[in-house]
Amino acid sequence: MKQIDFNQLDQFPLFEICDETASKFRQQDCFESTMLMNLSLIMEENGVTFQGPAGDTLWLDFTVDQQGVVTLDSTAFTNATANKYPGIYETMSRSMSDLPPLEPALKRGVPVAAEFRIPLVLKAKE
Repeated sequence: MKQIDFNQLDQFPLFEICDETASKFRQQDCFESTMLMNLSLIMEENGVTFQGPAGDTLWLDFTVDQQGVVTLDSTAFTNATANKYPGIYETMSRSMSDLPPLEPALKRGVPVAAEFRIPLVLKAKE
């Protein structure tokens, strides 16, 4: 009997614009880049930008459940970001519901919940 690696996905969660027949590497790239693009737009719409010479990296830990619903689990960022945007966790948590529809990850053809961690770079505005 083949051993099953339950930590590896057969298919990443996919946004509508991602190709489900693409390689797993391309699926992952499409998922991550589309997620980052949408979250960056949401951050901008909520006024989360930096003025000055330095930015910060906001680490987002989130889960995509078996129905494709995204839930923010936690965030990690510097004290400077926390001081400048005291409600950043709540803003990001609400923003997850504004993401485009998402197909869940698959393992052996079955929808599964999957956890992810991605960096969202907050760039300084000049």
